[in-house]
Amino acid sequence: MRLESVKRDVSSSGVMEISQAKIRASAKLFDMFANDTYANKPLAIMRETVSNAIDAHVKAGRADRPVEVQLPTPLDPTCRIKDFGTGMPHHFVMNDFMEYTNGSTKDTDDGQIGGFGIGSKSPLSYVDQFTLRVVHEGVLSVYTLFKGEDGIPAIGLQAQTTTDEPNGVEVSFPVEDADMQTFADAAQEALQYFQPLPLITNGTLKAPDYTNVGNNWAMRKQGGPLGVIMGGNRYPVTTASLDYTLRSNAKLSPLLEYGLDLTLPIGACGVAMSREQLSYVPKTTASIQAALEAVIDDVVKTFANYFDAAPSLWDAMKMLAEETGYTNSYTRNGRAQLLLGNARYQGNKLETTFRIAPADLTTHKLRGDEVKGWRIEPQRSRRTSNCPSPKWTAMVELYGITPGEIEMVIVDDLPQTPKSKTVGKIKQFVTDQPQAKSILIVRGKDESQLRQLLALLHNPSDVTLTSTLPEPAPKPKAAPSTRPKVRMFSFNGKPDRFTHRPIRNLTPASSKRDAVKEIPYADQPASGIMVVMNSFDLAPDFHDKMSTGLVAWSDLYFINVADEPKIKATFKNFEDVFKERLTKALAAYPELPQRLALAKHEDMSRFTNVFKKLDADRTFHALPKAVKDRPFGRLFSAWQKYVKPIDLQQQQLMPFVTAKLPTGVDPKALGEAIEKTQKEARILINQLRLEDGEHRAILYKFL
Repeated sequence: MRLESVKRDVSSSGVMEISQAKIRASAKLFDMFANDTYANKPLAIMRETVSNAIDAHVKAGRADRPVEVQLPTPLDPTCRIKDFGTGMPHHFVMNDFMEYTNGSTKDTDDGQIGGFGIGSKSPLSYVDQFTLRVVHEGVLSVYTLFKGEDGIPAIGLQAQTTTDEPNGVEVSFPVEDADMQTFADAAQEALQYFQPLPLITNGTLKAPDYTNVGNNWAMRKQGGPLGVIMGGNRYPVTTASLDYTLRSNAKLSPLLEYGLDLTLPIGACGVAMSREQLSYVPKTTASIQAALEAVIDDVVKTFANYFDAAPSLWDAMKMLAEETGYTNSYTRNGRAQLLLGNARYQGNKLETTFRIAPADLTTHKLRGDEVKGWRIEPQRSRRTSNCPSPKWTAMVELYGITPGEIEMVIVDDLPQTPKSKTVGKIKQFVTDQPQAKSILIVRGKDESQLRQLLALLHNPSDVTLTSTLPEPAPKPKAAPSTRPKVRMFSFNGKPDRFTHRPIRNLTPASSKRDAVKEIPYADQPASGIMVVMNSFDLAPDFHDKMSTGLVAWSDLYFINVADEPKIKATFKNFEDVFKERLTKALAAYPELPQRLALAKHEDMSRFTNVFKKLDADRTFHALPKAVKDRPFGRLFSAWQKYVKPIDLQQQQLMPFVTAKLPTGVDPKALGEAIEKTQKEARILINQLRLEDGEHRAILYKFL
């Protein structure tokens, strides 16, 4: 890329002595190039090394040949970038190539991407050394480029031999396991805009996802700020940094946020040395402005006749709505905004909505009280019961009509009599639809008015006549039911919405309407689990039983005791189901009675918090067996065996078992023994902070 140098006229009259600024080669300087130049080092390495490889292909006349990139894997943790360009002679590598900022041969050539002379050393931003494999005119040279002991980059020739390989350069360096995905992501982000796309080994590379591609511009599906692509590198444009004349341009400024990517010639815009962002010099704004004006021209040409293929203005409006989506103007993407602003139909601006004014009726020789419309919205046409009653409205009162929102136009050509079949046919038609539709039904006094009315609607090409709709199906007679009628309720277990207490009486009331529902007779099941109530009262232990989780609320149906005999034959009784499932659940915990007895015992409970802390301390577990055989240790062992394993499921089952102390464990006797023989330990337990390791060590001496 051609780098511009600005010539300045400087007057130095009266100056007695001049000294030029100098840069001394130092570790600090080269660390700045390696570590401070790039914000995202993996991304920069991919971008810089591949850019250099593509430049080499252009110079060698092989611009259409892809660069090869091998991504690292756990089996081969090496990243390789290989080109098939001209290679480099040995004397160039050892001299000019190593000159930072002055070692580039591209700073006077806008056909080349590079120009600063530092991108070729970008791997040093990630590793302390990397390998350079160069083939030039039948000679293979392998170099190591590394940071010397003084921190200054150096290059060393490792091997040199003759070869029949084609010219080219391969850059390779090791990648840590934790960074392999980062480099794969960096390859996708940095390389997707190069042409041709690099060939990727151990990974994939996808081209950008564009919704629309024009002449040197494309539009990203996700939208967002403008981007500039030069030499395969995409630079995000900072809108605030552009010249005010462009930002205030009413025609061009909206394009800055439409998700456009502009492809410009190398050198059209200034670029920062890191090549991570643009340099907003005057030519940058000028190039972007010229490119945006070209986009507008291209869009106008593209969309000028795009919708003329539609058979009518109604269908063109519908087509425009489909192209731009049905979202509001704040969420439409850039392509939709461009379409809405530039779409034409037969030379006239195309809109998505129109309305019928009284003057339009006069033009078509129609009377407002004779031509009417009925609009059925999708949300109201999903079920037979929700199909609305007819609301014939004067056409001028339909306000905005958006063809893109109307899936079907029905013309009522049936005679308008008090017993017209129109409503019945339409309701039957709506009921038979596999999914909801937005329907516009229009009617006029005679055939002539209907033709004028369709012209008023800009001639929709696909209309349906009510006379062609199927006849309404006769309502089937309800089959007599032999199932006894009972009052049946569902209950989801939620508390009273006012008191927030458990509901124990299912009498319907406003405070319970979120939890208790009476099931209509037609919807009542023929079988299930039956909970019998006495005057809507639940059994006192019912909520305790449900807290075990053995029965789901959704499986239960609630009836009063007087209705039990009517459905007893086909429903299971809740108490029987619960007893069966409780027996099965308790079989999984044979020691639950012993666990309950110890967990509730007073002499065990007062030591529970201490036991929890000591259980987590490995030092206590390492104490001699003689200590563990003393009263405190024996009580602690009983806690570990019986109380510690208690989980939530066992806690829920405990109200339904009888406590029974395990054989050989008497917590009361052990508690009394601790008071007599380990009194000092009991006192320390009450006084010391057991979270403190030093205090626990003191305690262990008395156990």
